[in-house]
Amino acid sequence: LSGKLFIKDDLVRSGQWNDRTNHMGFGLTNKVLGIIGCGSIGSELIKLSTNFFGKIISYDPFVSETEMNKKGAKKVGFLDLAKQSDFVVVLCNLNENTNGLIDKSFFENMKPTSFFINVSRGPVVKENDLIAALEKNIIQGAGLDVMNNEPINQDNKLLSLNNTILTPHALCWTDECFSEIANEAISSILNFIDNKPINNKVN
Repeated sequence: LSGKLFIKDDLVRSGQWNDRTNHMGFGLTNKVLGIIGCGSIGSELIKLSTNFFGKIISYDPFVSETEMNKKGAKKVGFLDLAKQSDFVVVLCNLNENTNGLIDKSFFENMKPTSFFINVSRGPVVKENDLIAALEKNIIQGAGLDVMNNEPINQDNKLLSLNNTILTPHALCWTDECFSEIANEAISSILNFIDNKPINNKVN
């Protein structure tokens, strides 16, 4: 998103090479990454992102300020995260408290140069409010691996916007990911049979 790679790919394919100067990218090193949901996945994102961003902040009502600091992020309020972030990444669970959590008010508090990324679940975001924010340039762009309806309806306005990257809830579908899942599942079954400790056991 920040490098405008889809736009630049189109420039090359359509013979508009020299128009690249009209599409400057957006660097990360002095920018603020805001993470909504600082559980297991949020913690891993902090580790991966530390060397890319100038500052990492997070909103999670279930994680203390001390614990958040240990993870490598600064704990902030919900709308404060919207106001400060250059990139917002949603990683919280979908439940009765988070359904529709990200709405018009949140987007209106974001910077007009900021990007919104949702890799949690579609209904955490009020999709029509996101579409309006993108159409009105309230925010610069969005990357979505999840939508309210999956598969996405072909008349959904998100499909017609050129400031979005949309993927079919499949970012984790890699050979490495699924090999690890299979290996851990089989190891857990064998350990259970042999009465040995099971990694990542959930009681």
